[in-house]
Amino acid sequence: MFIHLLLHSSFALADCDPPMGLRSMLPDNATDVPINTHIFVSLIGNGDASHFNLELRRQGAPQPISGQSNTACYIHESDTEFHCNIEFEPDSNLAPNTDYVIRLVGTSSHQVPGTTLQSMFTTGTATVNTTHTAPSLTIGDYGIRDDDGIGECDWPDAYRYNLNVTLAAPDPTHRSLIHIFEVDSNGVETIVHSLFVPPTELQMDFRQVLQPGTEGDKCYRVSFADIAGNQSDLSDVICSNDPPEEEDTGEQTDTGDDEPIEDTAVMDTAIEEDTSIEEPQPDTAVEVPQDTSEPDDVENGQDRQPQSPKVTVEQGGGCNTAVGSSGILIVALVLLGRIRQRIS
Repeated sequence: MFIHLLLHSSFALADCDPPMGLRSMLPDNATDVPINTHIFVSLIGNGDASHFNLELRRQGAPQPISGQSNTACYIHESDTEFHCNIEFEPDSNLAPNTDYVIRLVGTSSHQVPGTTLQSMFTTGTATVNTTHTAPSLTIGDYGIRDDDGIGECDWPDAYRYNLNVTLAAPDPTHRSLIHIFEVDSNGVETIVHSLFVPPTELQMDFRQVLQPGTEGDKCYRVSFADIAGNQSDLSDVICSNDPPEEEDTGEQTDTGDDEPIEDTAVMDTAIEEDTSIEEPQPDTAVEVPQDTSEPDDVENGQDRQPQSPKVTVEQGGGCNTAVGSSGILIVALVLLGRIRQRIS
């Protein structure tokens, strides 16, 4: 039991000091690979790119293919976890319809020198020289990293940004790459993440975990690269403290150059109709009183003209004017009766 506990403790300690290993590579067991392809390898562990030598060989050939290598490393979610990228560009195009072997051999810097990793791919006949449009980047919410995918040796309670990258056009056949760069206040760009994009994938959502002590506002930009190493320009720099874009509502913004807008409330009340026109009047409307009230349109600078037979005509039977002539006859008969009384 003592030996079992000792071994278990040793492996537990070793988990927080992992040797460099393979995270992923491009191309990897792929076919119909362009003959002008680049080899891209991503390593993961506690170390740097010097822990491995990369070789590209034609299958069965004694000598590796000559070319140029570029490397870049960044820390990732733990003090003992690094991602290291190795990009190998052959000096000339590969042979068409040929099998190739990618070999990674551990150097003396590696925790286990001599460790060997390898993968194969087969070329086609085409070359790929595509010009790519820069992808777009969106910064999402900011907060403490959730428990999903947290290792025992990862930074506890680390903060993260949720990011989204949208490609202008996905690669329909092969995996591709997205590189994320942090931009400091002096405009210096540092790679902080590389993602392998599956074929036909248009968007990638991921978290960018911040090393403790570096929390706060961040600025990022991204680029895209295909299997042949054709790389887009960098995207615009997007910062977490950028104000949100305002939606276009179609309303004009008052710039202060236009004339002041008249109070529409005053204008509305000034042109309201007199509702007394529609309300029926009492029977006394046989008499047509003169309108002595203040006109409603004084506020608008206009005197509204009195509206004559508006009510009395309606009460008297609409447009029928016979009521007016019969009224005159009755008055005449009354006067004649009073004259006769005086004479008698």
